Formats: sequence, C-alpha cells, structure tokens
Amino acid sequence: MSTKSWIHSAMLVAAAAIVATLSAPPAEAQQFSQWSAPVNLDNFTDSDGKPCSAVVNSTSPDANDTHPALSKDGLSLYFASTRPKPGELVVNNKYNNYHLWVTNRASLDSCWVTPMYLGDIVNDTTDKDPVTGVEIQDFAPNLAPDGHWLYFHSNRPTPAPAPPDLNCTGANLYVSYREDTSKDLGKDLVLGSWETPINLGCKTINTPGSDQAGPTYFYDEASGIHYLYYTQRPTGSMDTSFRIYVSACIAADLATCNTPNTWGAGKEVGTPTDAMLIVGLNSQDRNTRTAIRRDGLEMIISSGRTGSLVSENLWVSTRPTVTLDQGNWEIPQPVNCEWQVNLTAITNSMPLAKPCPPWDPVDRPGTLATDFVNSNAFDGGPALSWDGTELYFFRVLVANNMARTCTVPAGASDPDTNPYCRDLFVSRRSYLTNTALSSSANSSVFGQPVTFSATVSSAWNLAPTPSGTVAFWDGGTSLGTGTLASGPTAAEAQATFTTSSLAVGSHSVTGQYSPPERDHLFSGSSGSLTQNVEYGICPLYDQARSVHGGATFPIKLQLCDANGNDISSQAIIVKAKAVSAVSGFSGTPDAPGNANPDNDFRFDATLGSTGGYIFNLSTGGLASGTYSLQFTAGSDPVTHSVNFAVN
Repeated sequence: MSTKSWIHSAMLVAAAAIVATLSAPPAEAQQFSQWSAPVNLDNFTDSDGKPCSAVVNSTSPDANDTHPALSKDGLSLYFASTRPKPGELVVNNKYNNYHLWVTNRASLDSCWVTPMYLGDIVNDTTDKDPVTGVEIQDFAPNLAPDGHWLYFHSNRPTPAPAPPDLNCTGANLYVSYREDTSKDLGKDLVLGSWETPINLGCKTINTPGSDQAGPTYFYDEASGIHYLYYTQRPTGSMDTSFRIYVSACIAADLATCNTPNTWGAGKEVGTPTDAMLIVGLNSQDRNTRTAIRRDGLEMIISSGRTGSLVSENLWVSTRPTVTLDQGNWEIPQPVNCEWQVNLTAITNSMPLAKPCPPWDPVDRPGTLATDFVNSNAFDGGPALSWDGTELYFFRVLVANNMARTCTVPAGASDPDTNPYCRDLFVSRRSYLTNTALSSSANSSVFGQPVTFSATVSSAWNLAPTPSGTVAFWDGGTSLGTGTLASGPTAAEAQATFTTSSLAVGSHSVTGQYSPPERDHLFSGSSGSLTQNVEYGICPLYDQARSVHGGATFPIKLQLCDANGNDISSQAIIVKAKAVSAVSGFSGTPDAPGNANPDNDFRFDATLGSTGGYIFNLSTGGLASGTYSLQFTAGSDPVTHSVNFAVN
C-alpha cells in the first residue's frame, strides 16, 4: 500500500485489531433536546440575568468574525476575524486579511471579555503572497482537548528554504504548540505561549494542487486512533467543490502525529455521484467546516446542499459506532430538522414536508416550531462544546436585522470571505433526562411512612450527574420537594420524600425533576407510579378457631392504621366477596337470615374501643378445613382476607 493511503500502512495491522473491538451506544435514540434559538454573543447575559457588554463581535463596518473554536473547559473561544489587529491602519474600511483571535470568560456563567489578537507568531504578518499577490488568511482555528495544540488552515507562503515535502501550494493545514495551556498570548516562548506553526506535510494530508481547510481534531479513546477531519477542493476550482475528508494517525501521543507527514493522506467521507447525490457526509454542493461530538457519534457540518435556505446552513449526522472506514454516518439532516417542514416561518414558502429522524430533535411537542437555528442567510463554521450542549457558529448579519452596516466587496466570490458582516452566535441544548420513581412500600398501610425515591439520569452516557430538585405530587396536590444527591450509581442522582399522610386509596404520584435555575445543561423529566394505601386489618377473633360444619361463624374485625389504632366507621362499607379454601374450594359467602344483607359486614359500635364489623358466615356445605374470607373496605384498592376453620 502506498504512502498515499489515508492511514499509514505501518498502522493498519494495529488498526484492524482495534477497530474490531469498537463498541458504543446506539446513536438512534434521542439524547439531547432541540437546539435553542441562536443568541448573538454580543447579546449575552450572565448568571444573574444581567446583560454582558457587547464586546465579542466587531463593531467595525464590514469586519467578519467567523469560525469559532471552544476550549475543553469552555472558557476560551478562538475565532478568525478581519478586524484590524493592534496598530493596524485601515484604508477605506478595507479588511481582507483573516487573523486568529481569542476571548475568555471566568466561568461558564460569566461574560466574554474583549477579544485579543493571538500574536504574530501564530498569525502570519505577510499582507499578500509576494508571488501570487493573494491576501494571506489564517483561518478556522480548532483547539485539541489537551489545550496544547491549535490547528488552523492558512495560505501563507512557505519560508525559504523549505524541503519539497513542506512546500505545498494553496491553503494548508497547520498546527501550533504551547507548553503552558493558560497562556494564549505573548512572544516569549519561555513563558509557554504559542510557537511557530508547523505545516502538517505535503506528502500526505496537505495535497499539492488542493486547498485544505477547516481542521477538526477528534481522538477515539476506545481505539487509540487520532482523526483529523477537514475540507478539501482542487486549487482554483469552484467553491462548491469542497468535500469533507478525514485523516488518521495511530500514535502514542499527539506530538508524534503532528510531526510533518505523519498524518495519513485524507480520505473523502463519501463521494457523491450523479446517481447518488449524497454519500456519507458529502453532497454535490459545498461541504465545509465540521464539528464532532466528543464521543465521535455526532457530526455537525456546514453545507450548501439542496434544502439549505438561500445559501449555506448547518446540518447534522450521527452514527452508531466509531469506525475506521467512516462508512456508517447517517445522511445529514438540517439543524433543527423541523424547519424544513415549517419553512413558512422563515421564508413564507412551503417545501414538501420531510419527517425528522428520531435522533434529530424537533421542538417541544405541542409547540409551534419557532426555535430555528438555521436562517435564510448564511450559517456556518460550527463548533461544539466539550459537553455537547453549546453550538457556536457564525451568521451573516442580513439575518440579524442588519445590526451594523454591511457591504460586499465588488468581485468577492469565495463564501469564506463573502458575504461580509459575520457575527458569532451560540445555540444551546440540554441533556435529556430520565426520572424513575419508586416507593419503599407499595401497597402501604394507612399512616405508614412511605419514602418516594426519584432517580434521575441523563440519556447521554457521557453527561455529568444531574443536579437540581424533584417536586413530588399526589395528583394535583403538592407533597413536597427533595434535592438531588448521590444516587445508586455514579451517573445517577436521587431525591427522596417521606410521607405518612396519604389517604386510603390509589394515588397517582409523580416526581417532577427540575434542573437548577438558569442551568441549561439538563432538561426536566418526570416519573410516576400508582401508590396503593390500604387499611390494616385487626381481627377480633382467633383465626385458628374452628366450628362444626353448618354452624355460623361470626367474623369480627376492625379497620386499623399502621400503628394498630382502630379507625373503623359506619361510613366505611366492608363487603364480603368470596370464600376460598387452602385445598382449592371457593364459593360465595353465605350469611344466615338477613344479618348481613348484600354481603356487607354490619358495623357494631360495641366492638372494640370505637366499633368494628361482624359478618355471620354460614359454614353449611363446607368440608373440614381452613378457609379464607375475602372482602373489600370502602375506597381501599386492596382485597383483604381473614381465616376461619371448619371441623
């Protein structure tokens, strides 16, 4: 096998053995809520609900802020921008060069601060290529989870002298390293800031004669394989020629993979043809930046494929397992997919309805589909947070009520630099949760303490343990609230509530889980059960006593609570239902005379301290043996029994 394979031949034997053992949860089950309506990063609010300062997106006319990338901890946001860098003079409001910038926040609930230029070591300082005259662009950053490696693409000229395997043409994939992950800026390498970018090599991943762009790194923990997704087109070809590719590397560490020409040559993730317009992740239209969930089972892409609104939108695909051949991706669907069905809310034109697959969430049942992520302008450059609940992307401001003046340079043709006036947006979703409700005693005796336990877990196996509260309800009556604490397993949380006040009868008990206030991580859920509360039965006779066959047996008893207290009442009807014997005999109870009409026990106020019940049972026709009399009591859902004997 030649070195042009998408993974080096020396790695194939190990890869084959590893891939055979891969396993993962099915991707078909819905694990997340629908995405929320996008929010411009200049319209953020903090954890107290106070508006943040509008400092992230540029206020400069015609400046682009685009292609975001989020650090694993969610506290650093990298992006490409045409805003003027520090000390740069701008002539006639002309911003053509993209550079890499970063903004930070103190916590996940804090405001983003004013972005900072990433510096002249990572960013190329050349305005134009001295040979071609093309403006230099440093674009589409992507930070590895370890925080040490920053991938991006650039069309910067190769410094001379450079060996042929590092002297590529067009746009290429680069990576920069920093020792100290807390330092984003600076030129002093001793302090651990970003080092000179490395061209990943022209022999394999950077193909001469092609443009490589938009790298996205993914590491599969199960197999130990490193993947780098990116998009590629022949240099000089139409912009719609971009297709999604993937390269692989099997190495003990990422530093080895990032040695030039160590990543394998790229493999197209599906090759569409005239007969098959969509194959894998690719279509015959433009397919660019990717964002992959940390488990490798969900991919969000930017694509102008048929079904997009006006220009380019965000699409999503899932797969059941991570595979080396990449052949099991679902056909991508729009994010959120139901906007295709309800397109009138955006463009006032209705296409044919298209059902959403079960893994692509729609808006809440019973609500109008109004939480549209995609717009009728241009949505692209997706980036997923490590926890999978935040989706950052750029949007052209024509879909944002023209928040600032935007113009399109004459002759601009590349959708990565046209249309202008891009802002960064974010949409959020929650982990779907499951709430299971259980009872410490079901049925329970009236007055008996019953503990209801609500166990809450996330539908996604990598989600953190849920937090929040559970409200316990008896039908429409509130019982009380419990706070989630440690559950039966590390992935589960549990809240309990104990009560002894439930009335006799059947109760529809619900545990309603609510996440903490202003916490978007988890979706609420509920569990329910039917709790039966019964009377305690206190016989007022010796159940081992026997009478001669044909004699009347006076069955006397009281209704009691869990503590044995008599709660009998004339208002509670106790009705005999059947007689059965241990030997298998069964029949209808027979009371002599009219002492017990309708097979009802007679209330007798003289029995016990507050009264009781008597049923004069005829034993005629009963053979010798031990028998059971079954009866019901008022609203008690349980059929009770007492014993008697015939000799």
